[in-house]
Amino acid sequence: MSSRLLIFLLLLLSFPAIGYSSKGQLRILITGDTKGILASEYASRNQGWLYLADALSPEPGEVPTLRLDAGDLLGGSDFSHFLTHEHSPPRFPQLEILNALQWDTVVLGNADLALGAEKLKVAQKIANFPMLAGNVVSIRGTWPKFPSFEIIEKGGFSIGVFGLTTPAAPMWHEKLANDLAFLDILESAEEITQILREKQQVDLIIALLHSGSNKKFGDQENLYADLPNANAAGWVADHVTGVDLVVSGHAHQTFPRRPTTHLNRYRTPLVAPGAFGNGWIEVHWSLELRQKRWHITQSHYQYVEAPQEIAEDWLSWLPWQKQADQFMTTELPIRWLKEPSKTAWSNCTNELIKVALPEPRRALLPSWQYEPLLFPNTGELLKRSHLHRWWPYRNRLQLASLYGPQLDMLIDQQKWSLIGNRLLKPTKQDVWMLNYHLQGNEGVFRALIDQDQLGQYDSISWPERLFQFLRTARTLPAECNFLKIIP
Repeated sequence: MSSRLLIFLLLLLSFPAIGYSSKGQLRILITGDTKGILASEYASRNQGWLYLADALSPEPGEVPTLRLDAGDLLGGSDFSHFLTHEHSPPRFPQLEILNALQWDTVVLGNADLALGAEKLKVAQKIANFPMLAGNVVSIRGTWPKFPSFEIIEKGGFSIGVFGLTTPAAPMWHEKLANDLAFLDILESAEEITQILREKQQVDLIIALLHSGSNKKFGDQENLYADLPNANAAGWVADHVTGVDLVVSGHAHQTFPRRPTTHLNRYRTPLVAPGAFGNGWIEVHWSLELRQKRWHITQSHYQYVEAPQEIAEDWLSWLPWQKQADQFMTTELPIRWLKEPSKTAWSNCTNELIKVALPEPRRALLPSWQYEPLLFPNTGELLKRSHLHRWWPYRNRLQLASLYGPQLDMLIDQQKWSLIGNRLLKPTKQDVWMLNYHLQGNEGVFRALIDQDQLGQYDSISWPERLFQFLRTARTLPAECNFLKIIP
């Protein structure tokens, strides 16, 4: 072989193959905790998928783009409740929108799992993308299977995205504990990362977690409930080697708030996309191939707020939201006369609770939210939506048979008001509490309430119980002088 030919072959081998580059770009668009909202008319600001859709739409010639969602996409709002409980079969227009956006994958959140197995089977058939929940195991085999990870090819990169959800889901939706087991997020993340790196040999790994980043928040409640840590995204970012990005949903946090090129709070970059469709996180990476592995050479992370208007191409979806808003803005025959003082508000709402409670008409509940910004305008009729704002989340009353020391401990925390019929002297007292609290939340775990002390549930949510009572009320407590029944 001539020396010239040898030199030519050596030079040829030193260059990348045709169509192959040792450098690349990747963009990642991340939403989370949108609660299925499309464009709520009674929200305080522009929020929902219809505001986001145009900005998140694929464009010809765009940089290779990965589209991810951090959970609570299907449930968790008045809108999603209306479409999944008032419609049969349940409807999921948000999934059809994500299909149109060519979405890549989502992780299921606790509010999604709360919809139940049958509704999630319907959702899986609609979605053109996988719904991940690698640490959720069906105990009886009656739930659909949720994959642990998805390998996505973008711009020549092989990207492994794994999805894990908060093990605290049964603390909000207690029936889940009968059907599902929740594995520890940190242990699951380590196991899946090893599979993706060693067996699947992906180029990049993203942890898509419906789990907050505050390592200590809720740890005592989870310990009481015998569940793994609820908020483990920070643990994954600090302790799981081989992950390139951690996405943290569930806690409704937004991080980073300002554009930045470096995220140094944890060993691995961690982002949190906020909630309710108010905006999204955008990640830009420049990558370079070194020693057969892709390395991130430049990065940019920022939170982008939702546009102020809905683009014309997406207005055809608006009737879905209007149906739900019409349901939630159903008026009561009660007029709001004036803004009450905080004391007047407390006195009135406590008296309303007394008369609205089922037997034994005694409850241990936190106070109603006193937020004038959530009050109706003077002269306006009360609506169903007002009650759901004052009592957020669709918790139901549950009867608890508590010992005197347990009651004393809870009352001494000054978070709770004992409302209704006075206590008697027997060793146990039956009181209504919200099921969310009776799972140990908000410090109730300190009372060491045993499961055999818990009794029946009310048949409807607490805000709906109040709505149904006020709808037929003929009189109101004297303390409610800022309200007036309209004949």
